[in-house]
Amino acid sequence: DLVELEVDVLIPASLENTITEKNASNDLRELIKIIKSS
Repeated sequence: DLVELEVDVLIPASLENTITEKNASNDLRELIKIIKSS
């Protein structure tokens, strides 16, 4: 499933690149928007 694959790839990448928790929650919110719109 493509969406599951994207989640597996994007979440670890965004967490690795995150400096603050605020950035992490923003990335997660964006990711949820992407998933819901696909």
